[in-house]
Amino acid sequence: MNPFRATPFLALVSLAVAAAPAAADPRPARAEQTVRESYALTESGGRRFLLIDNVTGAVAVEAGGGDRVEVEIVQRFEAKTAAALERARAEVELKVETEPGRLALIQDGPFRCDRAERRFLCREAQSDRDYEVTFDWRVKVPRTVDLTVWNVNGGAVEIAGVHGRIEATNVNDAVVITDVAGTVDASTVNGPLKASFAELPAGDLEFSSVNGELDLSFPPGFGAELRARTLNGEVLTDFPAQALSPARPAERQGRGPGRHRSGGTAIRIGEGGGRLDCSTVNGDILIRVRGARP
Repeated sequence: MNPFRATPFLALVSLAVAAAPAAADPRPARAEQTVRESYALTESGGRRFLLIDNVTGAVAVEAGGGDRVEVEIVQRFEAKTAAALERARAEVELKVETEPGRLALIQDGPFRCDRAERRFLCREAQSDRDYEVTFDWRVKVPRTVDLTVWNVNGGAVEIAGVHGRIEATNVNDAVVITDVAGTVDASTVNGPLKASFAELPAGDLEFSSVNGELDLSFPPGFGAELRARTLNGEVLTDFPAQALSPARPAERQGRGPGRHRSGGTAIRIGEGGGRLDCSTVNGDILIRVRGARP
């Protein structure tokens, strides 16, 4: 059952449409419109949660003040014909679902197999449709919020300044997380993943890619039990490190203080602490001291 209650989409504040041919004209057609909206997101039970569920486009989220979520979305429609353009604009829309303490913003369309839940993508290829719709997001959120961002194609996921539980998933581009505090579970398939923490994390962390480097920065004094896996790359850390199992001990690299390389898969960073799970296939895993020179 869908945990959200659907509410109508309210604001369409600016519209710029390319000169479109008649419906029978087979030439490509394009349209662009900018949507701006503001939503209250107050705490319920001591927490608040925001979901951004996008399919195609870039998503940038930045922490601000107050209890509102400020949204700006540039929606771009490209179609093979004017008729397909009108169908795209009718079929693909922003869905807004709310309940106390929770807000979900969803790029919805026929690519969602379960239209009631609006969470799953059909297996059909993009080429099976005669249009493409891109949503590029810029979102300002309360500083303290539990945030989930899902994206597939067309741009990076960027999150800055958020304090809370963060889940970020992308498929065909980067994930960049900066100046956050809390716990993070972030992944991408084809792209790098970069994260920096403004405060020492208070819980377990998980980062993964397939074709991309993991570059993570933590304040001085960070400690964790690292599980690191990379097939074509190295595991490097600026922090004191001890290989636990099952390979050669950590060894100092280079002339700088604290630079270590480890061939092990289980490594104690600093004095240890929560779990830090890092995995990639093609790329290095870098665990840096925040503010230290690369």
